[in-house]
Amino acid sequence: MGSGLPFATPVATDELWKNILFDLGVPIGASPTEVHGILLGLDNGLFAKNLGIYGNGSDGVCNFISTGSATVAGATLSGGVYTMTRDIYLASGSIIQPGSTIKTAGFRIFDQGNLVNNGIIQSNGNASVANAAGAALSYSGTVSNTTVGEAGAAGGTGAGSAGTAAGTNSLGGAGGAGGSNASIPNAGGAGGAVTAPSATVEGPYTLDLASKVRVLGTTAFALCLGGAGGGAGGGDSTNNSGGGGGGGGIVVVVAQTISGTGTIEALGGNGGAANATGTPSGGGGGGGGCVIVISSSVQPPAVTGGAASLPGQTVSVAGGAAGAAGAGGGTAGTAGSAGTTILLPA
Repeated sequence: MGSGLPFATPVATDELWKNILFDLGVPIGASPTEVHGILLGLDNGLFAKNLGIYGNGSDGVCNFISTGSATVAGATLSGGVYTMTRDIYLASGSIIQPGSTIKTAGFRIFDQGNLVNNGIIQSNGNASVANAAGAALSYSGTVSNTTVGEAGAAGGTGAGSAGTAAGTNSLGGAGGAGGSNASIPNAGGAGGAVTAPSATVEGPYTLDLASKVRVLGTTAFALCLGGAGGGAGGGDSTNNSGGGGGGGGIVVVVAQTISGTGTIEALGGNGGAANATGTPSGGGGGGGGCVIVISSSVQPPAVTGGAASLPGQTVSVAGGAAGAAGAGGGTAGTAGSAGTTILLPA
């Protein structure tokens, strides 16, 4: 181990630890030969390094509960559901209790130490209610300042309309098609398509770009988008078909460690059911969105032998379910396609 080291070639344990601690930014004073001094230096050095990734914990230890009125800075609370109004910088030991839900709403969660998630962290697409279109999911936050999950199509008595496509740099899934009415006939609307990031840009697969939810082209950063909308079903000329579900959004969690048995999700909105009377068809589900997790708890393929995983947590970017057809016939829609999961060990 020859040149370029800040201290002497580490042939002795003392010099080896001096080099390690120096790389961590620990001031070097007395010789760090005692175990207590070495471990203290390592702990302080790693903590300081992690602040650049996981935040400074300035919002303190927070307890997200499903009942009562435990408010948290940076979020509004209603009925056990916390809706974020800015990025949140949690201190180690923060807990998301069972039964509680955090809607990220275009913002990010940072945790300086261990985040205990026994609840739900989500940014799901809007479901279609019967014949209505699943509304678009729009943000005005740090993740984006525009529509992220696209709208589904509204149901009607004629041929189904197509779901709204997701634009360039979509990390979500395609919308499902509406069911077709063969007896009239009135075809179902196509699900919205997605345009994934180009192979010529750097995708959000490094710590920097993933935490910002951006891609980097030759001249500038660009926003990433979520899922596409589902298509509407075909009507029976008298009765309305089901509407399409809206596309899922984007969730970003950056925590040194994550424990508990909770859920992190960006689901597509469900397709709507057709009118019960007659033979109208059901709407298609919205495409799933994107979940990004940066944490040392992520188990890379070298450890698991397969795709990266987040032990203890259920991570889902599933597309929305299909809407049912009318009681007299017609066909159900199709489910939306799954979005993208990005799990990065740090």
